[in-house]
Amino acid sequence: MNYHQLNNILSKLEKPQKLKEFTLINRCREDEDRFIYIVKLENNESFVIKFYKNNYNTIEKVNGWAKLARIYKKHELKIPEFKMFEDGNYAILNEYDGASYLIWVEEYICKKTLDDLNLDKNMGKQLLNQIGYCLGKMHSIARSENLKFTWNSPWVLFDTFSEDDKFDENYLNAYSLYTELKALPVDLHLLENIWKCYNKIRDKLKIGYDKLPNGAVQGDLSTNNILLDDNHNLYGIIDFNIAGNEVFVNHMMEESVFLSYASDDFWNTEEEILEMKSKLYNFINSYSENYALSNEEINKIEYLYQIIRPFRMEKVYPTIRLAHEEKDFKEINKRLQWIYSEMNAPFNVLDILG
Repeated sequence: MNYHQLNNILSKLEKPQKLKEFTLINRCREDEDRFIYIVKLENNESFVIKFYKNNYNTIEKVNGWAKLARIYKKHELKIPEFKMFEDGNYAILNEYDGASYLIWVEEYICKKTLDDLNLDKNMGKQLLNQIGYCLGKMHSIARSENLKFTWNSPWVLFDTFSEDDKFDENYLNAYSLYTELKALPVDLHLLENIWKCYNKIRDKLKIGYDKLPNGAVQGDLSTNNILLDDNHNLYGIIDFNIAGNEVFVNHMMEESVFLSYASDDFWNTEEEILEMKSKLYNFINSYSENYALSNEEINKIEYLYQIIRPFRMEKVYPTIRLAHEEKDFKEINKRLQWIYSEMNAPFNVLDILG
């Protein structure tokens, strides 16, 4: 994008702005085509302009994200404000180089992320507690104000994120592991037990799952979306690009496992494992200070842990690659044993919540 093109977008805002200078901060053509700019205006304010080309983001969704962000801000969460265009929407479609891009503009919050500070693998308990507390507040707001989207978050279970998906992501991860390894010289008895156990847990989880509290969630507490202040405390949350509707307790478990086990490896020491589990317990406890978990939600947490942690993509796909490329089947069998062990690990939530 050049100066004229970016300035033209700013001129279409409900409150038109004039561009002073701009910086490209993100360019990607992998899972989707996107580029993101920080733009400085003549009045010295700064905005973020996002261009996305994929098969799941729409003007309707951006309007929904803008509403969610606005309500979060009303409750004093540090969230970027979405900027309205002159037609009353929060996004527009424009053609560039023969391709149609969805474009929206957000307030720029000048704070560093966990990634910027290289803290993505080394989050302390205090910070994780703050994030858990914040997530509980976000879910509590959505529940109390009955905020719902008509589209799913990527973490949805028993449904799909986009029309092109055949399975939910968790099932796809488990299914991929099973189908990719079953034709290889691994411990097939163990692999079959994993697959049977996985489906048994899913069946238990599915009972009453559609009755659990759900609503609009930000959907992506990645380490590059968590802003910190100068003292490395939580400042705010950015990036609503995959916000959708989700069962709250599932979203909480997805984010808490991801963040608490950020430095996880298959072969951590016992001390490291206990430290990460302690972080997870503290996260859930802090979350529950703002969001009161029902008995029905509490009863699902153990099942969620048992299918989320072993089957996150950063566990599954490196294992598949290791099997195909390095053919280290002794290591693969060790990993399968670890997966089976985690699927059968007890997870007493009542101990966590006191």
